[in-house]
Amino acid sequence: MADSAAHLVDNVFPERPVRQWVLSFPYNLRYIFAYHPKALQQALTIMMRVIRRYYLKKSEIRHGQTGAVTLIQRFGGSCNMNPHFHVLFVDGVFDREGEYIGVHAPTNEEVADIVEKIHIRVFRSLEKKGYIRGYDVNLEEDKLYQEHGAMTEILMGSIQNKNLLGRKIETLGKLGPGRWAEMRGNRCAYKDGFSLHANICISAYDRPGLEHLCRYICRPPISNERLKEGSDGAILYELKRPWNDGSTHVKFTPELFIQRLMSLVPPPKLNLIRYFGVLGPHAKNRKKVVPLPKKEEGKVGEEVVKINKYRIQWARLLKRVFKIEVTQCPCGGQLKIIAAITTTEAITKVLAALNLPTDAPVLAPARAPPQENFLDR
Repeated sequence: MADSAAHLVDNVFPERPVRQWVLSFPYNLRYIFAYHPKALQQALTIMMRVIRRYYLKKSEIRHGQTGAVTLIQRFGGSCNMNPHFHVLFVDGVFDREGEYIGVHAPTNEEVADIVEKIHIRVFRSLEKKGYIRGYDVNLEEDKLYQEHGAMTEILMGSIQNKNLLGRKIETLGKLGPGRWAEMRGNRCAYKDGFSLHANICISAYDRPGLEHLCRYICRPPISNERLKEGSDGAILYELKRPWNDGSTHVKFTPELFIQRLMSLVPPPKLNLIRYFGVLGPHAKNRKKVVPLPKKEEGKVGEEVVKINKYRIQWARLLKRVFKIEVTQCPCGGQLKIIAAITTTEAITKVLAALNLPTDAPVLAPARAPPQENFLDR
């Protein structure tokens, strides 16, 4: 999470305003997008085209270029399946020479018009490809339903926050019946399950704010701090914000929680970070817009050379995120790696000198699945 955010800020986004566009989908489309990469890519392509044309029309530059990074999230706040897009658009247009031309913030009417176009074109495209029939999933052509019906039930239950029996999952702190409320606010629009939000914009010089936003988007689906085990063995997950009915926690049986984790695993070879426009790796004007990657110096023999590393070193990453200098010695010097000890004999001597156990802990034998134990009895 932190490393990806640092990469986007240092090596991808130029010092220009960045606006976040968040698009979520109705329940029936979430099921398709949960496991079908081609359908997901179709919806993303439509969204990018609509927003790109909005920027070009507003800037009045006929042959301009836009740039964006999309981060695909597959989860909601209650460990549920909720595929949606977080798109970070450079809030303006670049001409052929790479010069930036800013635009005014979108109005509420413009956001509503954009979500209307996305709604029409996504439904039309998916119906043309045979993924849906009208507004419903075409189960007759659905390979997952035909071949793996149990996985279909798990995905549907995760999307609708239900168990395999079709009942709503249990919650804690509920005060009364809740009511669905349409998301309202500046630069928010809703159309038949399509929800678009575009009110967050990071200024050109607020790089820490941009990195914080990227970390939020790149975060993992589950927060360990909000997860705990109840006294009855149930799994409790604290909601980030209470629901309309007052619920503060969702309660799972261990089996149901494992099913939720299964539903959140993306399909194989699905890239959750996509680059568009001038921020793409093969864009012609990318070098004119995207900052050059920073290179570190290292020694090869006696010669000092520059090394272009894909990942940030852990010590630098800890300092960047938590402001902790792990390489600082209490004496005021700088810590460095002297040697890597890998032989058993040397490791035993070091542990014995430090009065630490030298024998490896004994592992407990593997436990049989609960179903087998039940059948044995």
